Amino acid sequence: MGSGKTYDAIERMKKHKGNFVYVTPFLDEVARIKKNVPKVYEPMVTTSVNSITGDKVVNYKRDNLLVMANAEVNMATTHQPLPKTQTY
Repeated sequence: MGSGKTYDAIERMKKHKGNFVYVTPFLDEVARIKKNVPKVYEPMVTTSVNSITGDKVVNYKRDNLLVMANAEVNMATTHQPLPKTQTY
């Protein structure tokens, strides 16, 4: 703690030309990365409505992480388990 690891990671991400995923156990560190590095997103749980059935669909963090990874989006996230998609 306090040795500058996150600061160093932030500086590297700012200079990095490719894509990255930053994984940490701390939500406040995710917020710090998002605040200090441009174009970094956090996969989150989202909801939508199925246009055919009208059912509410929950897109869990895991699903959004995979979509973002396929789109080559820079991400910062916690290491919490990522449940599969469920329809309600």
